[in-house]
Amino acid sequence: MRCVLKNSRLTVSVDTMGAELRSVRSEKDGFEYMWQGDAEHWQGTAYHLFPFIGRLQGGKYRYCGNEYYMPLHGFAYTSRFVVGKTTNTAVCMELTDNETTYSQYPFRFLLSVEYQLKGDTVTVRYTLKNKDEKTLFFGIGWHPGFNLPMNKGLNFEDYRMTFPRTKSITECGFSDSVLDTGARTPISGNVPLRHEDYSRDLRAFVGTGTTAELSANGTRKAVISYKSMPYFGLWTSRDPAPFICAEIMSMLPGREGVVEELESKSDIISLPPRKSWRQTVSVRFIE
Repeated sequence: MRCVLKNSRLTVSVDTMGAELRSVRSEKDGFEYMWQGDAEHWQGTAYHLFPFIGRLQGGKYRYCGNEYYMPLHGFAYTSRFVVGKTTNTAVCMELTDNETTYSQYPFRFLLSVEYQLKGDTVTVRYTLKNKDEKTLFFGIGWHPGFNLPMNKGLNFEDYRMTFPRTKSITECGFSDSVLDTGARTPISGNVPLRHEDYSRDLRAFVGTGTTAELSANGTRKAVISYKSMPYFGLWTSRDPAPFICAEIMSMLPGREGVVEELESKSDIISLPPRKSWRQTVSVRFIE
């Protein structure tokens, strides 16, 4: 099932599977901003990453003396959400724990993902409620894929991701299995897009501020705003494809060679019993 939000500038489509943003289409000329997915490169469009981000060593973690299996990016993007309150320009979708999630992640929770369309901006609001009597530990992120180029006459490598509020950022190192090695390398805050840079999968950065701008000179662009999310990633298919994913992340994948203890995982967020956590990410589509 899909819900459609619309105003004079954009038409937005959101699917109940994964509460995934599936389409952002310009009312001006019909341009589709979002990657539409295919089996050859990547079938998704804009995954929500919960309760883990990326991979774990051996696909598992430990909690209270037990080992649990957790798939890549967790289970939110493969779970069916329930539609809550809806208007012409907003929709709220919810996921609560069930037998399947509890077997992988032994916590009682309610995850709400609300979309709001206002002018040229799509805002995503997360609310996570801990329904349990124990502290809940989690990571969360968003993985939207943008079609490139956004204008005729350009190509993928004409674009760059710029972090305008900082002159330099730090790149995080990953192993061949895309696990955190602990290596950190300072680089410029202006990251040109080159297919060759993604032959090993994800690139991730820290110290990016709260704004990222996907653009080429003098063309339409996407400006991503995020608060209190320490990591920003870039990813595209290893076989060159006409899209780039921005990954706004609360934490990195697991460490190389380490089966993580959930409570001590680096950057894990702890949510006390019966409390709620909130976060907002937005994308402005500038034509």
